[in-house]
Amino acid sequence: MEREGNTTGSMIVQRHIGNLLRLDNHFSQALQIHSDCQSRAQAANDKLEWIQATNEIGTDYRRVCIFCMALQYHYRALTTSNSYADTSYIARKCKAAALNGLGNAYLALRNYNQADSILKQALTENKAMNSIDGMATNYANLGIVYECRGKKDSAWSYYKKSMYYNQKAHNVMGISLCHTHFGSLYEQEGKDKLALQEYQTAYQLMKNSKSAWYILPSLIALAKYYVHTSQWTDANRHLVLARDLGEKNHLTEYLVDIYSLYYNYYKQQGDYRNALLFHERAKEEKDSLIDEGRIDHIQSVSLNIVEKTNDTLRQERSSRQRAYTIFVIILEVLIAAFIILLYSQKLRKQTMKGMQHVSDLREDFFANIANEFRTPLTIILGLTRSLQSDSHTLDSTKEKAKAIERQSNTILSIINQVMSSKKLPTVVKDEEWRHGNISLFMEMISQSYQDIAEHKGINYQFIKEAEVEMDFVPEYAAKIMNTLLAYAFKYTSRNGTVTATISREKDTLHLTVSDTGIGMPAEVANKVFTPYFLEEGNIKDIDTCIGLSAVKQIVDIAKGDISLQSDLGKGTTIHVTLPIHSDYALSPDTQQATAQVEEKTEEEAPSNTHSQEKKQHLLVIEDNNDIANFINSIFIGQYDLSFSADGNEGLQMAMDSIPDLIIIDGSIKRVDGLELCRQIRSNPVINHIPIIMITAKVTEQDQLECAKNGVAACLTKPFTAEVLHTHVDNLLKGRDLILKKFAEIYEERKVNPMENTSSQTAANLQFLHKVTETIYQLTGSRKEVTVAVLASKMCMSTSQFYRKMVTMTGMTPTAYIQRTRIKKAMNLIDSREGISMADVADQCGFDAYPNFVRSFKNVCGITPTDYRRGIDTKK
Repeated sequence: MEREGNTTGSMIVQRHIGNLLRLDNHFSQALQIHSDCQSRAQAANDKLEWIQATNEIGTDYRRVCIFCMALQYHYRALTTSNSYADTSYIARKCKAAALNGLGNAYLALRNYNQADSILKQALTENKAMNSIDGMATNYANLGIVYECRGKKDSAWSYYKKSMYYNQKAHNVMGISLCHTHFGSLYEQEGKDKLALQEYQTAYQLMKNSKSAWYILPSLIALAKYYVHTSQWTDANRHLVLARDLGEKNHLTEYLVDIYSLYYNYYKQQGDYRNALLFHERAKEEKDSLIDEGRIDHIQSVSLNIVEKTNDTLRQERSSRQRAYTIFVIILEVLIAAFIILLYSQKLRKQTMKGMQHVSDLREDFFANIANEFRTPLTIILGLTRSLQSDSHTLDSTKEKAKAIERQSNTILSIINQVMSSKKLPTVVKDEEWRHGNISLFMEMISQSYQDIAEHKGINYQFIKEAEVEMDFVPEYAAKIMNTLLAYAFKYTSRNGTVTATISREKDTLHLTVSDTGIGMPAEVANKVFTPYFLEEGNIKDIDTCIGLSAVKQIVDIAKGDISLQSDLGKGTTIHVTLPIHSDYALSPDTQQATAQVEEKTEEEAPSNTHSQEKKQHLLVIEDNNDIANFINSIFIGQYDLSFSADGNEGLQMAMDSIPDLIIIDGSIKRVDGLELCRQIRSNPVINHIPIIMITAKVTEQDQLECAKNGVAACLTKPFTAEVLHTHVDNLLKGRDLILKKFAEIYEERKVNPMENTSSQTAANLQFLHKVTETIYQLTGSRKEVTVAVLASKMCMSTSQFYRKMVTMTGMTPTAYIQRTRIKKAMNLIDSREGISMADVADQCGFDAYPNFVRSFKNVCGITPTDYRRGIDTKK
């Protein structure tokens, strides 16, 4: 087997050879073979074979009565079994064998308490394995323990259990031994007949066995019984049979017992000559079993085994020591590396802090310089515009003023570019990153150049080949797009073409801006991204060169790439690539909203959303589906949303639904955005609603026009979700506080609605004033005041009036009517002493006095009578 590479099979055969040698009483050879088997198992790292070989060595020592060594080896086998992770049947059987060996050794040493404990553990293992043979053996051994301790009842119990399992396993040898044990107990109890029956039964079961080893126990027990009871004929017959089997098979252990019985047999009959003869023969067999030479040889083998074991332990200890030393060295290296890393990080932080301080000083310096330039430029620009608008200024002077304004704007633009390039950091902070649709963001920026293209007669188009979701810094993305488009429009003449394209290739974003402008020579194109590079004598392009160098710096920060191709007289193409990554995850709500936007195609507009809950309502009038979907993704779930792609339709939707806020695109279809704002502000039904304008126009004049037409907030494209969300939230919160205050004021009729207010606020106040006056007039004329009547007086439908009142005051029209009537009652009580409460109720439109008292108490918390007595209404 070993030649074929079957090491495990070879060790198993070797172990069984050792077992056979032990049965033939060749203990030293058996011990040597089992020791070799143990060494081979250890070399092969075969723990199961090692445990079994160790158990066999322990058994070898038990058979030669060297119990201290037997205990040592069985304990080592047991310890290894407990630490072994394998829970297979063979592994558990090895553990049970170790426990059995320990129990038998303690039993031989008459340490019955320890034997009892160990054998019960072995029994538990065999029960867990459902090993019938193992349980039968354990119960028999435990019966011997209790029989030796004089506890015959317990011994009977264990012997009977052993008999049960032996019968279940059809183990004839075990059954025979149990009958022998039964006979021994009967004999001790003086029940000789029963004892004889058990001995005879045991012998009958085994007498036909081919193995003398299994026949002799019951045969010797019968002979011993007949000698004990002086039945000499039967005793002699059984002794002769036992002697023939023992001598024929050289079973020295049994011959010792047989010759001892012969000694007693002849001694009791007075034949002292034969008694002495067999006594000497018994002694000779015992000495031959464990003679001095064999003991020395066994001890020599034991010493060799112990020495080998010690060598192995020393090697293991040395290996562990080396491993520990290596571990300590590695740990020290790691600690040193960690300390160096911490120190380097600390040094880096200090360096970055120093660089940041220098950068802050530099920016402060440039900011101060810029401020020094901006102050006189503000005055110069203000004076030149005043000269141009003054009707008394000569035309020639106006032309000169325009020239001064143009040059001043050029200087201001250069200052702004310089400041912009100086403010660019080398590292982007985490809080500056945003995750979103950069394609849509770039498209919103591109829309702001449509007016410029129309004004200059340039064919301009933005091509969006893919929707790209990625992390980006909005400020820097806008800087890149604005600079490239501004450069393209600046150097492209009328009837030229400017094209911006955004696409995706795997994990890379591609942005290309091309024009058919004047182009540039190759030597200039190679240096255009160098900071402050100017073609000789071309000082007018300083703002462009600063802008392109800033774009290059931004692209480098984002770990992207920028390239430029230009042919003189044919045009220029600038290509930017940026890596796409998504390290800054969206919140769950934003992820859900984004997913809903992505589900829509480019042609689909978002659908209106109206929840069962009472939410504030936003109306979005936007003809660009991408931007509409983007707005939808921002507010979905927080507000009810309605969408319209047409100005006239949006106006009608506003009148029908009375939303809490309107968002309008400045370039909406059919109706100009500003015109739509004017129509809303002139309509009494919806003139109270705040408006947010989204526009691509960024001049001061455009902002002024928005403000004049009642726009509450004007956002320039591109805008971020945070900015729009903040404006909407602030406008709704502020409107709620202001209009509630207005409602309280006009219930008391103490303020002139036209004083110190803006046009929109004045319109809102005038509407509430008119509602309040109408309520007073109707109650004064003893007419019924209902929501339908008031709506009719305000030239509105009931539903429009209801929504407008709830939006402006936070109260239903019915509640507002009741509060206004009670306020009128309080004014009557305060101003007219002696008026009866019934008259007050009648003049305030209450047809029954109890209804008046109940309504007064609901509003004021006290009865009208208590109010007249001067009780503080706040108590």
